[in-house]
Amino acid sequence: MPTKFVQRLTSLSFSCNWDECHFYRLLDQCQGLESLTLNLHVLPSPKFTHTLTLQKATPHGLNLLSLLHVPALVSLVIQLSPTRSDDETYADFGKITSFITQSQCQDTFRSLSINDGDGRFEAREMVQLLRELPTLSHLVLDKVQVDYEELFLQLRDSPSRRRRLPHLEILELRQVPPTFDFNDVGEFIVRRRKGRHLYPDGYTFDGPDSLREVIVTYRKSTPVKLIENKYDDNPAISTLRRACGVVVNCVVALT
Repeated sequence: MPTKFVQRLTSLSFSCNWDECHFYRLLDQCQGLESLTLNLHVLPSPKFTHTLTLQKATPHGLNLLSLLHVPALVSLVIQLSPTRSDDETYADFGKITSFITQSQCQDTFRSLSINDGDGRFEAREMVQLLRELPTLSHLVLDKVQVDYEELFLQLRDSPSRRRRLPHLEILELRQVPPTFDFNDVGEFIVRRRKGRHLYPDGYTFDGPDSLREVIVTYRKSTPVKLIENKYDDNPAISTLRRACGVVVNCVVALT
């Protein structure tokens, strides 16, 4: 592949036999690469990459993040493989936290998306990761099996506002179970803001907040009537829409 062509690449998606070492040299020449998608296994990526997507990753496969150093990273997408061994039920968020820390990209990092169709995450580890991302503006948890009540409780009770995702703009929780309770999210969102509780169903706030949209989609098997009954008159959602100006959408997934 001509060197000048490679140097002008801005986006690259590939899978290959990782034993072929010449591909390392090719990546080193991709001086303008901004978006890199790796399929199946991960190898060191160029230091100037802005977007990193890991496809068909396994919990054990996330160990390969320790080989990466991406100081300019803005967006990380992790799509975990639904096919796993019995000892890979739980995915380790600590590996992602270590990757972010070793890349020293906390000041530039803006978007995190995790898709997991089978395993589970520990709420404590997810909280530790999110607390290390004060500049995060877009968070997507898709099919992630985690104790959402514990997750948002710990985020809500973080010792400082800096650790409550102060720059979050869009929160997407996709394919949540029928038991998911939006009140846990609502209390976290309200606590992020500087304000005080005036009366049973109302708040007043000292200033604007970064958060502008919350999207919750329930699994396809969830009865639509159940969602309607839960949220038509939900006080937490009413408060967010009226007092906070946040767009809140709760729907059942079509697929």
